[in-house]
Amino acid sequence: EAVALLGAYLTEMGQPQEALKYLDPYARAGGVNFDVLTALGLARAELGRVDAAREALIAARAVDPSNGLAVANLGVLELMAGNRAVARTTLEHALELDPQIAKAHNTLGVMAAQEGRAVEAIERWKRAVEINENDYQTLFNLAGTLDQTGRRGEARTYFEAYLRVAPPALEARDIARVRAWLAKMSG
Repeated sequence: EAVALLGAYLTEMGQPQEALKYLDPYARAGGVNFDVLTALGLARAELGRVDAAREALIAARAVDPSNGLAVANLGVLELMAGNRAVARTTLEHALELDPQIAKAHNTLGVMAAQEGRAVEAIERWKRAVEINENDYQTLFNLAGTLDQTGRRGEARTYFEAYLRVAPPALEARDIARVRAWLAKMSG
């Protein structure tokens, strides 16, 4: 199981192909660790293996059926697969199980933004940031949408928070864009 947890770490670090080298054998051996099965599903999803990802995430949910995060992960997968209605219903169900799931609020915010509902997107993202103030992707989405809707003072606050928590190795391009935006707004 310890080796499989390395796979979970690699998934979090954005290395799904490498992660599967550790996660797939664990799953084939019948492992039932929630975190490992979740990481397996997320790694497979990142690689576009939707059916295999769904299988792993369903197995994770079977380990802990009342875990709202397991349901939220399935909702995110359905959105990735283009099943927007199923995604929305699944994410809302996740929030019924646990209203403190930032991932569900964030993803519903993304969906609202994609559908032109900026006010709802902002509300969802603000809720997600209240739950997890270090979610740099949500901070970026929130700040960008606030900027696009003319709320530059609020956008500045969230862009500055983004710069404090965004990992440079993963976000170098967006960090540069945010710094340029802040310089332009200051200057």
